Amino acid sequence: MRLKNVVFILILMMLFGSACSGDTPDTAEPDAAAPTVETVETDPTSAVAPTPEPTETAVTIPAATLPTAEAPTGTVLELAGSDMLLAHPDFSWLVTLPADWIITYDSGFQLEANSPDQAVFTRIQAQRWETAEKQQPNARAYVDHWKNFTYGDVFPLYADGEQLAEIEVAPDKFGGPYLQYEFLDSVDGLHYFQIYASAGGPGSAMLSVWTAEDDYAAFQALMEAILPSFELVESGE
Repeated sequence: MRLKNVVFILILMMLFGSACSGDTPDTAEPDAAAPTVETVETDPTSAVAPTPEPTETAVTIPAATLPTAEAPTGTVLELAGSDMLLAHPDFSWLVTLPADWIITYDSGFQLEANSPDQAVFTRIQAQRWETAEKQQPNARAYVDHWKNFTYGDVFPLYADGEQLAEIEVAPDKFGGPYLQYEFLDSVDGLHYFQIYASAGGPGSAMLSVWTAEDDYAAFQALMEAILPSFELVESGE
């Protein structure tokens, strides 16, 4: 190889080596005219909108439009002048309420209603016993059933407070006499009447009527008019 070529190759190698081992070029400064972006740290939880808590919406069912085929409950309703006659053949109960009352819940074995001004309320709680051995022979046995319930004493059912009275009523009705109670719940400010009924058959039921203690004097007559309309009926079983 000619000396000139060798020298040329050596020079190229030297230049290549200096290029590889040389200092890294300075990073170009940003253009002063270019806009800058400020980074703001945020709480990651604040970027997600909180999920609202579910709320219950009260649904009132006008008396004339009780659930039918879409949500069958078996409750039978009949308007008779100023009265609304309610009955359930499967759960063996019937009661009469004012025709302008609003039914707010109906599952057949439980029905709730109230006056249009939401001053007086009523609830019917009924059940069918799974076996003949569990059937309650009379009202007293039915009350004792709730006093000795599996999960403890739950008498008075769906109520609370001081018992003011206990009397036997409706001796001539099916399964009578029934037991009628009066309670004053001073903690919640409520005044209750309750009737417990059982006839030894497949069904037993309880009626509860209540209002605010401050309104009791004004609605006592209405409440006491509803009570005697409640009764059990023979189911044919």
